[in-house]
Amino acid sequence: MKNDSDTIHVKVVVTETISGYSAEFDPKIIDVDDNDSILSFRLVSPTPDNVVIDKVRIKQVGQDQLSKPSISQNGKRAILSDENTVQGQFNLQFTFKQKGTAAAALARTADEECKEESDEYPIIINNPP
Repeated sequence: MKNDSDTIHVKVVVTETISGYSAEFDPKIIDVDDNDSILSFRLVSPTPDNVVIDKVRIKQVGQDQLSKPSISQNGKRAILSDENTVQGQFNLQFTFKQKGTAAAALARTADEECKEESDEYPIIINNPP
């Protein structure tokens, strides 16, 4: 019997642009194969030190697989759990801001112009055991 949840780590690189922020996720597509998995998103270099996560929104309203995202006190990590009991696809929308400011900007991924709504990264794909 497994005693602890599987943790999937996702690296996030954020760059400031004229219109706000651009974010790259590694991996962009997160395959979840175990029940009760933990998804951990962490800002990594070369993300500027003054940029933090402001909010994370689950685009699929009313879903019951993903928990409400929790953002660390320093704003560098977001964590949520995934029950992974139902097969499906979920999208997260990240908002970033500078430390100590109230203003936040929605992150745009680098290839946003050619994406459809369902392809907004990161994508979580549930594959229950």
